[in-house]
Amino acid sequence: MIDSQCTLHALVFEPTDIAANDSIGKLTDYILKDACTGDINTFKAEEVIAGGTTTPVWNETVNIRIGAAVSDSWLGFAFGLSDHQVVMYARSTSTGIWVRN
Repeated sequence: MIDSQCTLHALVFEPTDIAANDSIGKLTDYILKDACTGDINTFKAEEVIAGGTTTPVWNETVNIRIGAAVSDSWLGFAFGLSDHQVVMYARSTSTGIWVRN
């Protein structure tokens, strides 16, 4: 997704156990601030959901089935868990902080 500040965000699902072909894992936001100028080699990786560890904030895993959206001032994504719960996160482009809704 490209936010209103022309920053490219690649939300990447990384499975916990790739050998098991697992659909449970963590979610990383690869932030490419200079992508609009053609620089795709410089990026910052931010772990949004750590996949069952205690960092960064939420002790949960993300499911491979994920949806994402972008607006003028927000990035957002949602995913479903095995108990039919839907979890949504949003990030303000001005603060850069992920909020669980």
